[in-house]
Amino acid sequence: MADAKPDIITWLEKHYPQATSPEARAPLRLYGYQRAIVRAMSDPGVRVVILRPTRDADLPAVGSFHG
Repeated sequence: MADAKPDIITWLEKHYPQATSPEARAPLRLYGYQRAIVRAMSDPGVRVVILRPTRDADLPAVGSFHG
């Protein structure tokens, strides 16, 4: 992962304190899309916009149960 800006590191430490605590036994695990976002935010002059879904239909289907 590219060197992230200090504000990104601060945000990660605030929201994922277990990842930076002395008791942590493993590094913070990020999904591929999360790593891509952090990398993009680390580049100077890059603005990242994350859009939230407006309807449930916009969410990806992870699994479904039919009774």
